[in-house]
Amino acid sequence: MKLKHIFSEKRKFKFPEVPEIAAFTVSDFFNKTSRRVLPPANCIIAMHKMLIEYANDALGKNDPARFLSRLHESVAMGNGLTETRRGGCTIMADGLNYVFASNYFARVIYVLTYCGWSPNLNDFKDMISKRRICIGYPYKRTNGERRISAYPTIRKDAEYYPADCFYTPDWYLAHIVGVMDPFVGHERIDLRGVVLPRGKLDDWNIEAGLPVRRIQACLSKEEKEVVVAQFLRFLDPINYVLVPNQRHEMHSPQKRTRIGEEPCFISYLKRWMHKYVNEEESGLYEEFCKLALAPVESGSIEVLNDDIEKRGSIQLKVKITAKPMKESEVTLPIKEHCKKTKSKKTIDVASVNSGGLKAVRRMKLWSQRPGGHPYKIIRAFLLAQKEGIASRQLIEDYCTNQIDHPDMYIECFTERGSWGSLMSDAGNNYGHVFERLPECDKVKIWAPVMEVMEKYRNAFLRDMR
Repeated sequence: MKLKHIFSEKRKFKFPEVPEIAAFTVSDFFNKTSRRVLPPANCIIAMHKMLIEYANDALGKNDPARFLSRLHESVAMGNGLTETRRGGCTIMADGLNYVFASNYFARVIYVLTYCGWSPNLNDFKDMISKRRICIGYPYKRTNGERRISAYPTIRKDAEYYPADCFYTPDWYLAHIVGVMDPFVGHERIDLRGVVLPRGKLDDWNIEAGLPVRRIQACLSKEEKEVVVAQFLRFLDPINYVLVPNQRHEMHSPQKRTRIGEEPCFISYLKRWMHKYVNEEESGLYEEFCKLALAPVESGSIEVLNDDIEKRGSIQLKVKITAKPMKESEVTLPIKEHCKKTKSKKTIDVASVNSGGLKAVRRMKLWSQRPGGHPYKIIRAFLLAQKEGIASRQLIEDYCTNQIDHPDMYIECFTERGSWGSLMSDAGNNYGHVFERLPECDKVKIWAPVMEVMEKYRNAFLRDMR
């Protein structure tokens, strides 16, 4: 079936909802969540082979296939500005070309695989080379993206608009081998700074009605191998699974990262995927690791899981709720019953007038500490606000993307972590700064701290580079 029919027919497709489960081991969690929405092994393998064939064509001179890169999706520039390279196309002197894409595009590949699409190289190549699809993040676009993107950025301009049919609500796409993890045997190659550089917006010029950046240089054999590796790490469904996003998590207080980024969970996934695809076709996982310049991790899944439990090296005592939790739902460390309580918020007018609220008293101090979590989260909110979509999800995207937003990166961005601590004055929380609008995921400044927030707005948006 052609992709145009897939996109048309799947407009009514509804991805499975996050199940409500309780899990106390790595394998238990995986089998109750990610495993339930994993594509069949034969579909993963078919997509894997098509992507390899596509990459080989993209290395050829004057071939319309072009590499997609996860790099430079967005970069904070200070003063509330962002520079994104999403959709920016680059052509090298030898004809090799590439375009920067959003991580959201990997979800498109995942759902195509999940739906059982039989990969057709020419159909896929046609979709990319003729710019039929939006490859950016479908829910926001920046001024930089409008300026340099050679691809559609809004629904009316795209023949294939993935957000219409390939959305995976409440699921987080977790890569097994990180796109920027060390490239085995090629550690000295600077992919981000030299091979696929961000450049300046002025580097893109209009050619035949489209913005293009031309670089009068050619990549070495080793550099091309790294480009292929990051392409496969980014899009090959062998290299990622879906896990419930953090808004569904109720976990023990020792947990510091997303479940999908826990080292022991990643180790488990590597061994499990190794077994899963190799049972369908022997040696296939080793082929992926060789091309992706990634180490092969094999061994007994059961032994690894037992070892994790004995050492207690991962806190996966977790409950996944069927619906995203609201800020008013305060979760407790999970014991046997995974209970949750609700906190009632009241506004003390006298306290507000006297400056007694925590956030009012601490705002100046926070604005002077760029390394502090309150500073990073407030900065992310203000940047999201300037983009026009001050949503909880977008703030989380800023604060959990260490590659593109190191100045706002936070390890523990959860309802019970730094984010939740800015939703209430209770206990040891930082202080009540934000509140979520009831009808959607949008976030706004809590009215009693609005005045002091405006006073220090510029301090939170100063250029930190």
